[in-house]
Amino acid sequence: MSIAEQAEAAEMEIQSDGGIVSAGADEIGGAVPSRPPEITPPADWRAAAAGGNERVAKALESVADVRGLAASYAELRAAVSTGKFANKIVLPDADAPDEDWARFRAALPDPMRAPATADDYVLQAPDWMSGPEVEGGLQGFAAAMHEAGATQAQLRTALDHYYELAARGRAEQERADTRYLQESEAALRRDWGEDYDRNRALAARAVQTLFGEDGDVANLVLKDGSLLGSLPSFARGMAKVGRSMNEDPLVGQGDAGGQDLQTQIDAITAQGMRDGDYYTDGVQQKLQRLYADLHGEERSRS
Repeated sequence: MSIAEQAEAAEMEIQSDGGIVSAGADEIGGAVPSRPPEITPPADWRAAAAGGNERVAKALESVADVRGLAASYAELRAAVSTGKFANKIVLPDADAPDEDWARFRAALPDPMRAPATADDYVLQAPDWMSGPEVEGGLQGFAAAMHEAGATQAQLRTALDHYYELAARGRAEQERADTRYLQESEAALRRDWGEDYDRNRALAARAVQTLFGEDGDVANLVLKDGSLLGSLPSFARGMAKVGRSMNEDPLVGQGDAGGQDLQTQIDAITAQGMRDGDYYTDGVQQKLQRLYADLHGEERSRS
């Protein structure tokens, strides 16, 4: 018999002057006495029961009547007595002391609890994101998430979302760089026509001569995300410098050895510009050796 049915049976017991007569009283007196009139609780019984406690008043809003309240109370008592709530973790009030929140978090299972310190989080960035700045940013983010009580799973979800957004932005930047390089090359080809390869070689030679080991200056990233070397104006300027340098014959150009070295430099430079690998380490090292040989002749003749 359910609790509600028990309550119904209990109400069927009629209290008289001499004692209690049950609904089965026909075994004693033969007739079942009529039920006494029900007592109607006051309309504001919920407010009276709450006694000014807003949480209790809120909970009583879902209770239909006093009978329902009694049944709920009986069910609660039964659940408590059977140990149903033995492992229940009570959420503290929003304005509860920090100690209450600390006890609450400590009682949570491991997957639902923040690690002991921010250093205990497992942080792993994609291979294309590395360096001191990235590591420092991750550590700062972990510290903030730990202060908020985030679990490892919550931190992982937030980081994965950030990495996804960063990867999209990186891919879009690469597409924009490719478009800009193609547009810049097309503009230079229109301007230079048949002299394109020669002018490219002159510009590359000027960069190498002027900046030497810092020849990677062409790969400097500008404010808009583009590379310095991809600017048509930069290429035109370096080509002019290269032509002016070429007007003064380099030492060694007067003999076959010097001409051969310069021819190799021009050929490698033009090929690198066409293939897009001019600024790679392999091509740059090869050019540096040729320039060293070419200018080394100048030192030996002086």
